[in-house]
Amino acid sequence: MNSSPYRARYRRILWFFARVLLSVGFWDVFLPRLRLSGPGKRTRKRRYRQIAMDFRALAVQLGGVMIKVGQFLSARLDVLPREVTDELAGLQDEVKAEPFTEIRAVAESELGASLDALFDCFEEQPVASASIGQVHRACLRASEEEPNATRDVVVKVQRPNIPQIVEVDLAALR
Repeated sequence: MNSSPYRARYRRILWFFARVLLSVGFWDVFLPRLRLSGPGKRTRKRRYRQIAMDFRALAVQLGGVMIKVGQFLSARLDVLPREVTDELAGLQDEVKAEPFTEIRAVAESELGASLDALFDCFEEQPVASASIGQVHRACLRASEEEPNATRDVVVKVQRPNIPQIVEVDLAALR
């Protein structure tokens, strides 16, 4: 977490959760202790919806573990208000694909060879895109034993810098 983008990411996550904690603490804990729960009750649904919208925007922008956290929270109807879970449910399908040039670089680095050397075809448009990686269709090159047989496969490629991003996100969430 030494480089500046990761430090900034860490601070953004901490700042978001600090704001949520202060808001919930003030409206839902502090004011009711003073027997002033009326304003908090009247604005609760709107406040929770806004918190969820802010988290969703942050998660989409940052990606990585933040998307996973939002997806997990969207399924927790047993502990979170519907205003929160409904808003976060959109994270199930909202992960944008990485540019293919970056995915190509990661795949070639991991595989130790160029995609052209390993595959007859490799679709640039992913079949699916998730918080940690994305999936592409490809055709393996024919082998010497079966020169006319190509095999259709799917290749899951991690997003660039995902190990560092996961480390930063988990550190911020601790």
